[in-house]
Amino acid sequence: MRVLLLSLLFLCVACSPEGSVDSPLDPRMPPVVDGEVTIQYHPGGFINNIWQTFMDFDSRSIMVRVTGGCYSACTMAIAEQLRLNCTTWTGSYHFHGAAIRTFGRVIEVDDRTTVMWHVYPKEVQDALPPPEEWVSTKWNVLSSRELNAVQGRKYRSC
Repeated sequence: MRVLLLSLLFLCVACSPEGSVDSPLDPRMPPVVDGEVTIQYHPGGFINNIWQTFMDFDSRSIMVRVTGGCYSACTMAIAEQLRLNCTTWTGSYHFHGAAIRTFGRVIEVDDRTTVMWHVYPKEVQDALPPPEEWVSTKWNVLSSRELNAVQGRKYRSC
């Protein structure tokens, strides 16, 4: 179900062909060093590019270590499908509602927010406000301490 929802979401999001050698779809992703990517800050970006990057890292057994702010689409690092990630005590995940920004206008897109919501494990969903309350201009923050306290699923500390 989640894969279907992600596939539907990707049909709605533009794709950028440029990027780095380690992450051809996301030029802002840090380089892979010794089989690990350390995210000190990531602003997010195109959902499908970041998702494909994380899936690629996972398939190559590259650990994603979050040591700072992981914003917007970067929060997919804690998606249920990904196995290889950890968060240090300084790491945090910043969620927001989906929106389209065009010609100075912001249009909230509730259906995309709901699709993203379903990417996260139930335990993460329970730790956040419901998606109906999310807006594009307000961050819902989940600290590493809160993430590690989530019951029923083991999130690794680095």
